[in-house]
Parts: sequence; structure tokens; C-alpha cells
Amino acid sequence: MVTICETLSEKPGKMKYVLGTDKEPKEIDPENEIWDAKNSMVISPLLNSMEPEIRKLFLYLSTAKKIWDEVSRSYPRKGMWLRFLN
Repeated sequence: MVTICETLSEKPGKMKYVLGTDKEPKEIDPENEIWDAKNSMVISPLLNSMEPEIRKLFLYLSTAKKIWDEVSRSYPRKGMWLRFLN
């Protein structure tokens, strides 16, 4: 089974959105629109890897980093991660 980490790591530069190393620019920054589009491309596989009932719990979060952090808090043990993966 391919994990979400493996999927994102195959796409250069995507894990930085999950890890938060590429910080979100301020809304007035012209780079914000580009950052937001790239962040959305990371959010999609994160949410799509979850079971529908679990996905609903994370839809309100606006960044891949926030989703990742909340999932990590909700499912702290490695085995528990399997609960939200399809």
C-alpha cells in the first residue's frame, strides 16, 4: 500500500506544505495566490486518502499543515493512521 507520504514525496516540493516549511504569505502578498493553489494540490490527496466519515472532520482546515497536525493529534499512534486511510 502506498502511503500519503510516499505519494507526496514523489512530487518535489509538496511535503514542505505538509511540514509547514513553506510558510503561507500574507494575503496582500502577490505570491499568496500561487502558494494557495499549490497548498490546495497537497490538501486534495490528503483528504482523498481518508475515509469519508473521517474526511468530514478535517474539511474546515485551510492548509495542508493544519490538516496534517490535526490528524497527527487525533491519531497519534502509527497503527491508528490506518483508520483514516482508504
